[in-house]
Amino acid sequence: MGIILAESARFKSVTVTVTGVFQGWRGPCPGGPPVSRSDWMIADASGCLYVHGPIPPGLDPAKPAREKISVTGVVRLKKGRPYIDSSAKEEK
Repeated sequence: MGIILAESARFKSVTVTVTGVFQGWRGPCPGGPPVSRSDWMIADASGCLYVHGPIPPGLDPAKPAREKISVTGVVRLKKGRPYIDSSAKEEK
């Protein structure tokens, strides 16, 4: 995640898979959710990204239990900040 945060312009519109700890709605990502209040967070030692898309089955965004997960989606930018749109397809 750190590389996406550091070089967000390079990753814009690229499909990525990141692995980290499910943070739900209350995690270490700065600022508010980029698209909707339902956006959730994933974090690792290198940083935190918001994810816009469905919450993985069986996980509770209000009470995350530090589950390790992977999520695939397209990197988007909102006000210069990257997030992952897991409901999107890669743009060519």
